[in-house]
Amino acid sequence: MTVFEKSGDIGGRLATRRRAGGFWNHGAPAMEARTPPFVDFLQDLEAHGSVRSFANLLYDEDAAAPGLLWRGCPDMREALRPLQTGLDIVFRAEISRLERRNGRWLLASASGDIHGPFDALILTPPAAQARALLTRSGLPAPWLSEDVLMHPCWALLLGFENSGSGIQRAGTSDVVARVASGGALASSEPGGFAETWVIHAQPAWSRAHLECGREEIAELLLGDVARQLVRTSGREARLQPAYVSAHRWRHARTLQPLGTSHIWLEDQRLGIAGDWCLGATAEDAFLSGRALAEQILGRSAALRTVA
Repeated sequence: MTVFEKSGDIGGRLATRRRAGGFWNHGAPAMEARTPPFVDFLQDLEAHGSVRSFANLLYDEDAAAPGLLWRGCPDMREALRPLQTGLDIVFRAEISRLERRNGRWLLASASGDIHGPFDALILTPPAAQARALLTRSGLPAPWLSEDVLMHPCWALLLGFENSGSGIQRAGTSDVVARVASGGALASSEPGGFAETWVIHAQPAWSRAHLECGREEIAELLLGDVARQLVRTSGREARLQPAYVSAHRWRHARTLQPLGTSHIWLEDQRLGIAGDWCLGATAEDAFLSGRALAEQILGRSAALRTVA
């Protein structure tokens, strides 16, 4: 099995930014499990030490594991690390074109390298990127509905040298959707930040400012947080972070899912999966990939290579 990963690490939006003195879980801050298969999966990861469960203050009686959330240990980037064992993963490999030749798949990377041939192909990028790749490759995909929509999200990463910034009291607004701890306190590291925070912007605001520069985004989001603190505390807020960085998630959260767990075209040996098939969570991504894998393995136990 060969995996081609556009970024430099596994996990996608289960992401962590690390800099000297701190880290920020700037994608999904935690994972919730509502189905027994995903609970079992997370418990296996917890046994490996790559995730840790903790109390969910928003208790949900309908969840398969009510009262629990899971977070990567020590950070979200490490959550899926046990799954990397035994896989051939090619990092920083952006696949730009696909070709079906003699019943097998060839993959061309943006750098000009050709990979393959492969017996079957599985695509797991966001729906818009999957459609674009298939279109560039001259492979019509009428079954991949254009109605699938995903929100963008701007994230602001902040690091404070001293504790007591009070930023967690800012609350939400038309601009800010969530203010969350960036991760564990990093003060145990030499020169570490006392606090790290991640601010996620609202979907509509992120869409309206999608092509703005990172510095402008940081200034706008920080300004909105300061205004919210004035409203909640009744006094002037002076936020002076020592570290400020903005990150754009172009395809962050599903607005309109595909409505089916996956796509598998037996005649082309082509599969497509992703959270956007079912919803917007890590659990949706897991259930989508699991359903596709079960269908492929059920029809072809001899399948050897997946790209």
